[in-house]
Amino acid sequence: MKRLLQACAHSFGYPGVHVRVNVMKFSANRQRRKVHAATAFNMEKDPDCDLEIDATAGVSGQAAVNRRPSFGDISLPLQAGGPDWGLRDAEKARVRQSLKSILSVPVFNPAEPAGALFATLQIDSDLPLADIGFDQEQKWRVVERFADVVSLLLETDR
Repeated sequence: MKRLLQACAHSFGYPGVHVRVNVMKFSANRQRRKVHAATAFNMEKDPDCDLEIDATAGVSGQAAVNRRPSFGDISLPLQAGGPDWGLRDAEKARVRQSLKSILSVPVFNPAEPAGALFATLQIDSDLPLADIGFDQEQKWRVVERFADVVSLLLETDR
C-alpha cells in the first residue's frame, strides 16, 4: 500500500513538489476516520500523521458523504457562511501548518460499490490549489484510479 501511495505522489510531481498521500479508514462504528499512519506517504514527521476526525469532517468527509471527489483550498481563512470543514480545534491544531490544498476521493468496496465505503484517499500539498490543480477533473480521475487499487488491497486485508 505504501508503495502505491508513493506512486500516487509521484504522479503529482513528488519529490519536486511537496505532496503527501494517505488513506483514512473508518472506525468500527463508522463515526470517525483515521489516517492509516503505517501506509501514509511523506507524513512521518508531521503532527497529523495519525489524525483522527469525525467521519463527515474535513474535505475527506465531503468525499465520504457525497461519494465523489472533493477538493479544498485550506489556506483560505474561514468565513461566516463558508465551510468550516467540521474539525474540532484540537484536530485543526494538528494539521500541517503549511498545508494549502487537498483532494480526497472515496474508496468504494469493489464487491459492493453502492454499499458502505472502505475509506477515503487523500493527496494534499503545500502548493495552492491553483498551482497543484486538485480542482481539475483530470486530476480527480488520476486519484480515483489509485483509489480503485487501494480498494482491492483493502479487500484482500479483510
